[in-house]
Amino acid sequence: MSAPDRIIYVLGDTYCGSTLLTLQLGRHPQVEGLGEVDKMLLEAARQRRGAARIRAIPCSCGESLADCPFWAKLVSHLEADAGADYAQRYRAVLDQVREFHGPGTVIVDSSKSLTTLPRLLAATCAGGALAGTQVLVLHLFRDPRGSAARRRAELGLLGTVRHFRLWQGLNAQVLAGLQDLNCQVLPVSYEQFCWNPDAELGRIYRALGLDVPHSLPAQPLSSHVGRGNGVRQDSARATVVRYDARWFEDPLSQLLYFLVPGVRALNRRLLAALTHDG
Repeated sequence: MSAPDRIIYVLGDTYCGSTLLTLQLGRHPQVEGLGEVDKMLLEAARQRRGAARIRAIPCSCGESLADCPFWAKLVSHLEADAGADYAQRYRAVLDQVREFHGPGTVIVDSSKSLTTLPRLLAATCAGGALAGTQVLVLHLFRDPRGSAARRRAELGLLGTVRHFRLWQGLNAQVLAGLQDLNCQVLPVSYEQFCWNPDAELGRIYRALGLDVPHSLPAQPLSSHVGRGNGVRQDSARATVVRYDARWFEDPLSQLLYFLVPGVRALNRRLLAALTHDG
């Protein structure tokens, strides 16, 4: 019997570190990071409104999507079959993974969408286009003080306040939404991942039933992240995990953490989930 398709689906708010985690998960020989698959499926389907632009998007392998050994054929297929529904287009992605890597490869989808995740899970049920596919949802969250301090120069005072509120709203929505979904969920703290990346990667691999190599390679073995932030194009940032601790010395982020109602309590709730899981 052929090995089932497996997906690591990263769920979280913006600026939570999903692209870096996706790339780092690719250090396992059975894991392939693809980035924000939802955007790729949507943009490829809009073939008549910018096919050239889509093909010019840089992949983390160093090539454009038009020349990427993984995405080039797949993008052409998705453009030609633009009328297919979400599940059928996702099926094409998994089929390409099997053809490119062989069966047993786990993909990392960092779409972070609570809207499309239920559709993905529904398609894995009996009779669906992805029937039998196993999905592990990673709820990736980052201390709001860290993501706020990282963007302080562009946000300003009012923007930083809005950032804390958005962080609270998005993570509260994720927690509520996950309660209604029948799926395997693993909470992941961006801070813990940065402080001890190999241990966190091992925890994720084990949750999927993958063997954890005694020594992980220093950089991803294979990576074709077509959509994500700029770290996917910067090999130095993608291979060395460093925690941005600017918020330790940012008085505004520290103050708002305590002043914006509910933020501190929600962050502590998220951290408590890690203790319960572990």
